[in-house]
Amino acid sequence: MTDALDRAANSEFIDPEFMKKLAAVKDNLEAVTAAIKNKERGAGQLKERATLQLSEAHTWFTYLDKILAIKPAE
Repeated sequence: MTDALDRAANSEFIDPEFMKKLAAVKDNLEAVTAAIKNKERGAGQLKERATLQLSEAHTWFTYLDKILAIKPAE
């Protein structure tokens, strides 16, 4: 995800607000991962939150991959 964000940051085709959303999704997923590692909450609650965050990250980064694959017009 970090690599995709780095590549996207240099793109003139990607809206800055979209980039902010992607960064927030990545940060949320990393927070859930850290919570799981630290076992800050109950296992069931963490599993549910991780599943939701992973699904959201997958959706948004799929959009980003499609945008990055677009070739500029010559």
